[in-house]
Parts: sequence; structure tokens; C-alpha cells
Amino acid sequence: MRKNGLFLSLTFLIILSFSVILSCKKKEEPNMVPDPVLEKSYDGTLVVNFTNSFPRWSETSLGMRVSIDKDLGTVLIEEGSLEYNGDTILVDSHGEEASRIERGGFWNMKPQGKLSKAGNVMYINIDAGITVYGDVTNVYAKDDYGTWILVASESFEGTPNSDLSFVLQEAIDGSAVIQSGDQFGSITWTLGLVEAP
Repeated sequence: MRKNGLFLSLTFLIILSFSVILSCKKKEEPNMVPDPVLEKSYDGTLVVNFTNSFPRWSETSLGMRVSIDKDLGTVLIEEGSLEYNGDTILVDSHGEEASRIERGGFWNMKPQGKLSKAGNVMYINIDAGITVYGDVTNVYAKDDYGTWILVASESFEGTPNSDLSFVLQEAIDGSAVIQSGDQFGSITWTLGLVEAP
């Protein structure tokens, strides 16, 4: 009986030791690297063109570098500023200069971007982060001596629409374009991307 008890005790100890060894086996570390968001990384340029016809100024544009990381899906966009100014002279019924309208100012831009997906379409959503400084329209009239005199001044208090959503594939295929405007001018945003080296 003593031998059976000893045999059972030894068998129990071996099974217990084996269980402890198995439970102490090193657990596999989980893979902490996420799957890539995109197949490739991209570099490119976000260009804004600002035109105005009243008062007229030539097309004013700015290009900002864009970088998209395939692994994290981050969209980094360079900051920039855009200055604009112009004037228009109006004539009276006799063909004489009667009034002059001037407008000028500048935008400071701190764009932020992110990727999003709807169905099978990948988008790049950008808030251009525009802050407008010194956008003032001045109206002048000539006095009896032919000197321009300021008769009115108005500040532009608003901010242009800066919420942009581009289709990623369009930007890769050539360029993705968003345009807004009225009879006095337009703002055009163009995003072009190429595969990063």
C-alpha cells in the first residue's frame, strides 16, 4: 500500500510540475505595429490661388508642401501666408477718374489634415486654418485739386471657407481641385501628390 501511495504522490508531483512549467511558458508578445493605413507614402503640394476682379489684382498663389505617411496615415502640411492687394479706378460719364477702390490684406495659414474613408473611397480632409489680417477696402474720391481723398473704409471680418475634402486617388492621378467664388473673384485649392521616394 505504501508503494502505491508513493507512486501516486510521485505521479501527482510530476503532473503538477508539468502544469507549472506549461503555465510559466513565455507568452508571445502581441504585434504592436499596426497594419499600414495606405499602401504607399506620398509627397506633394497644396496650392491656393486667390483672384479678385473688383478691385482687380493679379492671381495670387501659394504652394505648401504635403507629406502623407502610409503606416500611421498622418497628413503633415507646411504653414504659409498669402498677401494680396489691388485697386480699380472708376471713371465718370466724361471719362475722368472719379473714384478709386483699393483692397489688401494677408492670410496666415496653419493647415491640418487627416485621412478618412467612406465606402471604398479614401479622402484627405484639410482644415486650412486661415486667419485673415488687415483685409481692408478703401474708397477714394478726387477733390477739386485732383488729389485722392479717403471717403470710406471697410474691414473684412469673415474667414474664407477653409474646410476642404479631396479624393486621394484624384490627387495621385494628377490633381484634385476645389473651387469657390462669385462675380468678384475666386479661391481655388489644388492638391497634387506623388509617391514618396
